Amino acid sequence: MKKGFQLIILIIAFYSCSSTPITEQVKTDVLNNAHFDKKGFQNIAKYERLAKFLEKNIDTIIEFRYHKNIVTYSRGEGKPDLTYLSDDDCYIFFQGNAQFDITNVPDNQKKELDSLFHTFPEKDLTSFEVCKDRKITIEFKRERFDNGLALLHTLIWNIKPSSKSTYNRDSILTNKCIYRIRLTELGR
Repeated sequence: MKKGFQLIILIIAFYSCSSTPITEQVKTDVLNNAHFDKKGFQNIAKYERLAKFLEKNIDTIIEFRYHKNIVTYSRGEGKPDLTYLSDDDCYIFFQGNAQFDITNVPDNQKKELDSLFHTFPEKDLTSFEVCKDRKITIEFKRERFDNGLALLHTLIWNIKPSSKSTYNRDSILTNKCIYRIRLTELGR
């Protein structure tokens, strides 16, 4: 009897702590109240220098990261783990994680990339991503909200404006670059 009561209390506690889903109206309101950050416009020349370097070296960067993109799948039950190379379409880089760090590029590109990356204050460059389709994305601001939503401020090269996504707001900066605010759900 006591265990049954404890189980009921545990179930009630679990469901009372679970969060309610974020409504479409809340998402729409957050995106509608978002503002383009002036540093995206003011620093476009610096961001373009980084993007040009990435575009010039995109094939070797992707090839290098592919050969280091090792994934281990634990199968459990005494079975050996499965380790393999994961061939992704895009590779993200940021500081503070060995797998994704900006130093995870060919040796002959490290010095120039480090120099370009560190021309920005830490608050003005969150990450960058290179893709096989030659798309380059530089994230320079991330706004997090208590409800688990986030607005990602990115500059994207080699992509057409997206009018299909409900959760993107685009502004064309140059003939090759789009400033996009993207709403995403990070969790609570």
